[in-house]
Parts: sequence; structure tokens; C-alpha cells
Amino acid sequence: LRTKVLKHVGNEACEQRFKFLFDCFPRALRKRSSTSHETNLPIHFAAKSKRTFCTILKAGLQHYPSRLGFLFHKNASRKTAFECAVDCHGRKEALRCVWHSIPPSEQHPILHRVVEHIPEYFNDFLVWYPYGLTKKDSKGLLPLHIALNRRMNISLELILMAHQRALEEKDPRLSLYPFMISAASTGTKDDGDLTTTFSLLRRNPSVCTKCYRI
Repeated sequence: LRTKVLKHVGNEACEQRFKFLFDCFPRALRKRSSTSHETNLPIHFAAKSKRTFCTILKAGLQHYPSRLGFLFHKNASRKTAFECAVDCHGRKEALRCVWHSIPPSEQHPILHRVVEHIPEYFNDFLVWYPYGLTKKDSKGLLPLHIALNRRMNISLELILMAHQRALEEKDPRLSLYPFMISAASTGTKDDGDLTTTFSLLRRNPSVCTKCYRI
């Protein structure tokens, strides 16, 4: 397919034609508009229209579930498809489109991708996908593990209210408890990591006794 054709994917008048096209040729969903490594996919062009964005996202999720329909793929401007939708329709409406296209009942590990690609929207997605805090990805990681490894400024209270047992879940790659991951990041120019470590231990100090059994 030519790039000039895919650029019209955001036109609502062509919605049904593109829906038929992607059902027959799902590879077109990952057709790039140039040869660069990270550039525009059809879903980036579709972000101009809420209805078309939902249609393309659903098609992407159907054919490429492991990539969550390319929702977090970055374009040439280093923006994810979700951020493009936010630019066009605002944060609330973009989140509503995602929620309709990726219903919580399907239990996708969406919070993991949010932490990795757009952590500034973590609290927003948490409201819509609270189940994600207890969901492990293919590597056995919880969103809390990824957030701590990336030293994200996260709301621990929100996370632990939804999944208190996360404090006792080890990172399977490092074989470390969450407070240990946080402690390993201390000694930086601020005290954020030390505060996080203290908060994690205060919520469940008994986890320290398990460390002697490692």
C-alpha cells in the first residue's frame, strides 16, 4: 500500500473502506510512512478522528494483541499514538477511546506499557485499568517492579491500595523485593528513592524477615 493512501486513514468518510482493508490485509496496520525506524503508522494518522482512532485501535488489537494495537508505538516526532490522540482530543477523550477499544475485561497488561512509554499518564490509566496492578507480563513482572527499576515518581498509595500483596512479589529477573529494588537506587542527588524505600517497608515491615531466607 502506498503511504499517500494510508495518510487518509483519519478521514471518517473512508472509515469502512479502511476497516475492510485492514481485515483483509492486517499487515497494513504496521505499514510505516517512511523507511525510518520509528515513524508514522496508520494509527497515528487515525488519531485525528476519535471514531477512526477507535476503529484502527480495535483492528490493531485483534491482529497484534502483543503490541496492544500499536497504541504505544512512537512516530517520527517521538510521540506515541495515544499522545497524538491527546493532542487532537484532550486527555479525557483519548482515554475514553482507549477504554472503549481495549476493555478492562480483556485483561491486557496495559499498565506495563504505560510505565515503559508514557509514565506521566500512569495515574490516569490506573483509574481506568486498576486490574493492571495485579497483572504480570510475559517476564513475570508487575507494573510496580518496572516503575521502581525505572525510578518513576509513582503514587505508592494508589498502587498498594489496589494490590497490597505486590510488596511481597519479587522481581523474577533480579530476585529482589520491591523495597530492595528501591534501596539499590539510593545515593542519588535527591532523597526520592530513600523515601520510597521507607514507604515500602513501612507498609509491610514483615517482608524483611523473608530476606534471611533468600
